[in-house]
Amino acid sequence: MQAGDFHFYDIATIAPLIESGHTVLTPTARLARRIKTEWDRRQSQAGLRSWAPAPVMALETWLMGRWEDAVAAGRVPAHIVLDAAREQELWLQVITDEMAGAAEYSLLQPGAAAQLAAATREDLLRWQVDMDSQAVQADFRLDPDCGAFLRWQMHLQRRLRAEGLETRAGCLRDLARVEAVTTTPVALLAFDDIPPLYRRCLERLAEPCITVLVPGQAVSIEPRSYADRASELAAIARWARLRVKAEPDTTIGIVLTDMPVSYTHLTLPTIC
Repeated sequence: MQAGDFHFYDIATIAPLIESGHTVLTPTARLARRIKTEWDRRQSQAGLRSWAPAPVMALETWLMGRWEDAVAAGRVPAHIVLDAAREQELWLQVITDEMAGAAEYSLLQPGAAAQLAAATREDLLRWQVDMDSQAVQADFRLDPDCGAFLRWQMHLQRRLRAEGLETRAGCLRDLARVEAVTTTPVALLAFDDIPPLYRRCLERLAEPCITVLVPGQAVSIEPRSYADRASELAAIARWARLRVKAEPDTTIGIVLTDMPVSYTHLTLPTIC
């Protein structure tokens, strides 16, 4: 179902959904916070002294809340949910153990491999790739690197089961397997795509589920060149500073191909 026109942060287009009892779900927590801020400003400008917070949150956050409800009701298994740091630490332990027993390969950066493996498993779960399938495992074994990941993943799975642990995507996999007792009216806002696992959970938990369309806007692209990377980052920072100074409530997106390296330089006050 499609509904309405939407302009980013124009709360007037979202307010009717909130007032009609819909929970508004967004791709990111940042967008949810921005909409909540606009909702609070709208209520304050209307002269209200108190009001209910807007039911706006990131999709994964909302789904994890429904998983917690299902655990409390005894409908899905309870797990200790790993945060990103603990998950990566567990992957590193698994990879280190596997390397100790395998003479055919070694890794120069096992920490980076652990980070990549953790992200890969979450993506496989979100896209509902059945790693217990013999056919899928056979495909992974065709490539040495994929075969190594398969061994790590199987080792990790044994650890998770033995210690009662799970990742967020693993919890939502359990949630997608059970029927919902109650459903919630939901509005999906500004999504380009939703992984099949999340879509399956929504099919069970959200009724009705409305998609709020975000109309495209014409943009202009202006190529520029700079003598070096430092000059380019300085120009980006100055441009962003001027935009924010002119429009304090504006939101700016800066995409860098080497974000971990360049981010610190981009935020240094000396280049502004």
